[in-house]
Amino acid sequence: TCALPILQSLESKCNLQATEPSDDYLSELCHGGGFALLKAYFDESGIHGGSPVCVVAGFVASAKIAYNLRADWETVLLSFGLRSFHAKDFAQRSGEFRCWSDARIRSFSVEAISAVIGAMGGGWTGAQMICVAVACEDFFALPLDERRWLTGGKFVQSSGDRRKWKKQGAPTKPYFFLLQQAVYDAVKQSEDRDFGGRYLGKGEPVNFVFDRQNEYEVTAHAIINAMRQSSSSVSERIGDVVFSSRHRATVLQVADFIAYECFGYLATLKERGEHVLSHPASRLFSYLDSREVFIDAQMLRRL
Repeated sequence: TCALPILQSLESKCNLQATEPSDDYLSELCHGGGFALLKAYFDESGIHGGSPVCVVAGFVASAKIAYNLRADWETVLLSFGLRSFHAKDFAQRSGEFRCWSDARIRSFSVEAISAVIGAMGGGWTGAQMICVAVACEDFFALPLDERRWLTGGKFVQSSGDRRKWKKQGAPTKPYFFLLQQAVYDAVKQSEDRDFGGRYLGKGEPVNFVFDRQNEYEVTAHAIINAMRQSSSSVSERIGDVVFSSRHRATVLQVADFIAYECFGYLATLKERGEHVLSHPASRLFSYLDSREVFIDAQMLRRL
């Protein structure tokens, strides 16, 4: 089920100032360090105009797994002569992927997926893949005020049924709607469980690393701060949040790769009505413990 916090019931206590973390702090949060920590890495796909779906995807993992994944991912990049991975270049065969053949593209996908599966394993052994998505046409079919509310807006009642907005939200950016669900799922799905799989309401805090998007950072920080102050069952386990470049936090490239694969599958499903996964991608979805939420028109109306 979809469980977005009702942000409008909160008092405005959000710190809207996005500050640059220190190099030491980023190194600890993004690259390993305290192996007991849980870290979630997310990227987005489909935020461009005309996209059939918008996706926020990535994974939550123990710091030890994230550290091992970084080493395995860099080994794959090195074997293909790459400095970094960027899904947009990969899809368009531009940048470092210019002039790559179909066979080389497939070969990279196979090796990349093998590295992810090898490091993250299956079942909740310290890692889980997360994908949340919405059909853009369904989101933009909502009235403007409803899109404001779902993307972090806050209103105060005025005369009659008219609303005066204290915070405007981001009604043209479904990313912020999905961000809330991704944060909720990353924290909830990594909660401690008993032998029967039942959630125990406790666990390690989850620290979040997002790909740097200068135009999104301030709003994203405000929304996540509001989630921390809510009465949600996950609020106390939402840890620190940083926005980093994929070059400094290498495993963000893995989140980018996962978001790319999720988007490709869902876009095909939306446009053609076909459940099609390439053979390499099917391994990613089959072998990893995962949580997928596709928010359809009916769920949007309920929210």
